[in-house]
Amino acid sequence: HDETHETNTNNCTQNTNSQYRYTLDGFADKILTKEQRDFYEENGYIVIKNLLPQSDVDICNKRFDDIVANPNIRLNEMLVMRDVG
Repeated sequence: HDETHETNTNNCTQNTNSQYRYTLDGFADKILTKEQRDFYEENGYIVIKNLLPQSDVDICNKRFDDIVANPNIRLNEMLVMRDVG
C-alpha cells in the first residue's frame, strides 16, 4: 500500500510524495503559482519582478560597486571575478 510520510518544517508540511523537491507544500503553493514552482524546480531560481522597491535594489547595487572598486573593504573570503566573455 502507498504510504504518505509528512514532516513539519517551520509550520509547513512537506509531503514526501510531492512532485516538488525544493518548494514546500503548504507554503510555496500558497504564494507561488504552479508555473513558478515548476520553473524553480527545473532552473533553481525564479524572477519575481518588483519584489523589492527600486530604492533597495539601488542600495545593493551601490554596495556591490563599492566592494568591486575598493579591495580594502572586501572581506578576506570575498573573491571578485570579472566576466571575460
